[in-house]
Amino acid sequence: MTYNPPAGVFGSLIAKLFGESPEQQVGDDLLHLKQVMETGEIIVSDATVNGSHLAQRPARPPETVSRR
Repeated sequence: MTYNPPAGVFGSLIAKLFGESPEQQVGDDLLHLKQVMETGEIIVSDATVNGSHLAQRPARPPETVSRR
């Protein structure tokens, strides 16, 4: 299979930056299929809830948990 992105190399770089390159889309789709087959649902992290991987932050416990 071949894919010629619009705007050539520049378009390909922009697609990769936003996670829209064909390789990334196929990989994501296969991962989601595997998750659905194994668990019955697609597992999402807090970093992907808003649809953006750019706003990732370190994991930390919820603020409602009291520490003793």
